[in-house]
Amino acid sequence: DACGGTITQTWTYTDACGRTIDATQTINVEPSPEPVFAAVSDSTIQCTEVATFTAFDLAYSNGADASCLIEGTVTGTLSEDYDACGGTITQTWTYTDACGRTIDATQTSKVEPASAPVFAAVADSTIQCTEVATFVAFELGYNNGAVDGCLIEGTVLGTLSEDYDACGGTITQTWTYTDDCGRTITAVQVLNIAPAASPTFSAVADSTISCTEASVFTAFDLTYSNDGSGSCLIE
Repeated sequence: DACGGTITQTWTYTDACGRTIDATQTINVEPSPEPVFAAVSDSTIQCTEVATFTAFDLAYSNGADASCLIEGTVTGTLSEDYDACGGTITQTWTYTDACGRTIDATQTSKVEPASAPVFAAVADSTIQCTEVATFVAFELGYNNGAVDGCLIEGTVLGTLSEDYDACGGTITQTWTYTDDCGRTITAVQVLNIAPAASPTFSAVADSTISCTEASVFTAFDLTYSNDGSGSCLIE
């Protein structure tokens, strides 16, 4: 068979006198050539393609014919070592023929990093000075739109930078995130602070005084306020 064996050739002759003679030749058949796998190349795939990447059959053959032919296919086995920042998927094929000879083939697929995440959209806005006291930083989500091992998502709490007084100004909220791949993303929101309300004087009523009182009458302090608080207070 394909692993070798023998071919025995025998000659027999009986002459006219009834005498028989024999001769024998033994031909040792060497094993057929060892099979080899078809060529397979390393490759590069996107992280988003990993979810649909599957092992495939690889053919092997020794190029012989008839009973010396050894051929077939083997399904690869996968070894994965990747995350959202990339890595590799190694596919290995192994076959042992009837003669006990083992052959191997390996393909390494480089997995590219997943796309960088982006923050959810956030718009600039205007708030009243009286609203500043209750304004706090909030969490903003980020996502790269991938799935499984390629997914990068989460939330980040903003940091506030304030530059305003009773006449207005801004509060700038900034979100920053650095993923495991070392990529940094940033989002910024600017809040325009409207000027605080104008102050008003305390109520004061007209009055009548005598001429003698007028000689000792002096100006007095009158309070004003806009009823604000903190930096929005004018009084």
